Amino acid sequence: MDSANGYKYLEPRTGTRFQQLFVKGKKYSAERIYSESVGEDARTPEELAHDFELPLEAVLEAIDYCVNNQALLRREWEEELARIEEHEKRRPSLKPPDYKPGS
Repeated sequence: MDSANGYKYLEPRTGTRFQQLFVKGKKYSAERIYSESVGEDARTPEELAHDFELPLEAVLEAIDYCVNNQALLRREWEEELARIEEHEKRRPSLKPPDYKPGS
């Protein structure tokens, strides 16, 4: 770990409203990688490293970062949902009111 934030493969992303870290040189947030490692369809760190074309160490850093920064990630998720809700209030969807995805 040689970065000011303690991670070799993670860095802040300028030009975004998010404070969470992203994988250096990639478009992926640490949370994006982490989210693929948990839940019913969880993949192993090795699978994620292969699928995202990342060093295994980068995947392990992303997982570690997210496990240790749950409050920040939760807050950003809630802020994003509130932002989407506010946007939808100002600009209602063009979908019919009875629209159901996949039907």
